[in-house]
Parts: sequence; C-alpha cells; structure tokens
Amino acid sequence: MAALIVLMILLALPRLLEPAAKVAFGAPTTPERVEGAAEQIRAAMERTGSDGRVATLSPLYPLEAGLPVYPALATGPFAYRVVPVTDHELLRHYVTIGPDQLAGLLDGEPPAAILTGFDAELERPFVAWAEAHGYTPDPSVSFADRYGEATLWLPPLRR
Repeated sequence: MAALIVLMILLALPRLLEPAAKVAFGAPTTPERVEGAAEQIRAAMERTGSDGRVATLSPLYPLEAGLPVYPALATGPFAYRVVPVTDHELLRHYVTIGPDQLAGLLDGEPPAAILTGFDAELERPFVAWAEAHGYTPDPSVSFADRYGEATLWLPPLRR
C-alpha cells in the first residue's frame, strides 16, 4: 500500500508542481487567466454597447464574465459535435444544436457577440455567420489558451 501511495504521488508530482511554480515565479494561474479573459470580453461588450447572449463553443469565458450564453451551446463543443450523428428521437430530450442548426438559432436571436478561435473546424459556421451579418473582430480582446487564440466578433451597429 505504501508503494502505491508513493507511486501516486510521483505520478501526480508534475501536475502539482506546475501551479506551485507559477505561483512562485509570479505567472498567472489558470483561474487568473480565465478571469482576465472574461474581463476583456465584458469590457469590449460594455464599451461597444453590445448587450445579450454570447454565441460560443467556449462558454466558460462569457459565463465567468457574467454574460449569458445560448442554452443550446452551453455544453461547449461536446453536444454540438455529436448532434449530426445522434438519433433524432434521442435529441428531442436535449436542448442542443449541431452545425446545421446554428444559423437558424442565431437568425432567430442574433448574438451580442460571437467568441471563436479555439476549434477552427467546429467554429467555421460561427465565423461564416458572423462575416455574413457584418460582425467584425474586436482587436481589444486578445487572449489565448491551450486550444487557440480568441476572436470576439461584435455586431456592426453597436461598434
């Protein structure tokens, strides 16, 4: 049992030392980076008068900013990715959409902002919709995570 405990500690050590090293050397931790990204999004939307839901497959950032997201996209890429191959009867029990239903959702309730930059393939319909409706990237929002670099699209009338 003692050997297993030592083995578990040794295996976990790199994962435990990373945040400790960040704190020791003054680098921002993951929660601090998420909070900073959320603040950038909130500030950009307040500055431009954008008010309403954020369309994204990375809902953590707008939710951290206290901004609403579309319930059908609240699971991020997980449900969105499998909708095209899921039985339609099963989908009746869930609030989700796939890439083919995105335009209909956004046409019915245009977003106050669109956040992309974390999965180019899955987010292609978001970018296409944004460009087709005159949304433009806000250069003041600049953050990245391990999945990519964020782009916040804001509507033309509120810029």
